[in-house]
Amino acid sequence: PKPDTKGSESSNKPAGQETTGSVQSTADWVLQLGGHQRSLLTVASQDTFEPRDALVLYRKSTSYELTRTGVNLQVDIHVNVHHQPIRELSVRFDRGLHLLTTQLGEKPVRWTIQETAKGEQVTLHFSKPLSGSDRIISFVCTAPLVTGKDWQLPAIHVLEGVWQEEQASVAHSKDLTLVKLQADGCHETTRLPGNVPELDELRLFQFQQPGA
Repeated sequence: PKPDTKGSESSNKPAGQETTGSVQSTADWVLQLGGHQRSLLTVASQDTFEPRDALVLYRKSTSYELTRTGVNLQVDIHVNVHHQPIRELSVRFDRGLHLLTTQLGEKPVRWTIQETAKGEQVTLHFSKPLSGSDRIISFVCTAPLVTGKDWQLPAIHVLEGVWQEEQASVAHSKDLTLVKLQADGCHETTRLPGNVPELDELRLFQFQQPGA
């Protein structure tokens, strides 16, 4: 409902009252119902409010460069942290991936590694609690190149958070021939010339689901 901007205060605004000692204060809210005819409003005393757990939303961008000496991988994870800050974030590396560096913005981040059945679990330890929007965590990795047979490109998987969006780019050196590239859970959006002289065309993919 749209508030009345003329005359006295609108009588159809929802109002909550809070009493502190002998002084009474009133707070007004304007509710946007979004086309719904029925809504449920729950009001609780601030004294009983308990802080919610941290909510981590993330978008991921992965860049693959395939060369005769191996696969160069850069992963940027854009993180939004709501409610409570976090001190750690865990990701899983597919087998074969070797982590070289990781940064938060331009600052290096300390990490620890634990072996699991599905690969290495890497836990990032932030020097200060992480919060806010669009905090960029970058990984630089390498992996062996597999040729002559079908092979799934290795990836980094976020273990704690809500996936929102993901994209990837794949380029290969001019002395390699890409015989087949099958997209599963994603679709190819663009083909561009290589962004450096040593690389052939750049192929861009948009994901419909995490971990595709």
